[in-house]
Amino acid sequence: CNFICLSKGFKFIRKQAMQLPSKTRFVASQFIAYFKDDLYLQIAKHSCDMATLLHKQLQSITGLNVNYPTESNAVFINMPKAVIKPLRKKYFFYVWNDLTFEVRLMTSFDTSKSEILDFTKTLKELLNKNE
Repeated sequence: CNFICLSKGFKFIRKQAMQLPSKTRFVASQFIAYFKDDLYLQIAKHSCDMATLLHKQLQSITGLNVNYPTESNAVFINMPKAVIKPLRKKYFFYVWNDLTFEVRLMTSFDTSKSEILDFTKTLKELLNKNE
């Protein structure tokens, strides 16, 4: 009975999930631009370069340690609990581990060097304020 019920409603599920073959041209057109002239590599390189810069900037702050090598566009660091809330008022990031206050900082295709420097400057100010 489950198979029959599912097979009768399958065409509607497929439509609701936008899985009609006629619609894939809209999805495919995005990939054409993404792969043309190695745009995807430029985006990935920039994101990783910004994460490396963030890693270096965070390592230069006394009392902070980056938890893992930066191998992608993510940087994980433990922050004092007192600076997380004020820092999140200006910058969006996730608290990755609520017990250790490990946060995940991500960079993207549009992250700028000035944003990294501003973030680390603000973090330093908050750390100095809370000492």
